[in-house]
Amino acid sequence: MLSGETSVGRYPVQAVQTMARIIESTEEHGLERIPALGSRPRTRGGAVTRAAVEIAD
Repeated sequence: MLSGETSVGRYPVQAVQTMARIIESTEEHGLERIPALGSRPRTRGGAVTRAAVEIAD
């Protein structure tokens, strides 16, 4: 993530603003975009993500 940029980068204010936008967007819409685990992944990335979730559980 951008957290390293906040302490050592050239643009700490912009980094924090970007993180805030990401967090706000995720809190507003994050769960709406996540398909149910019962659905079959349509992409390789989706399959990898689903496998990671299943392993974590």
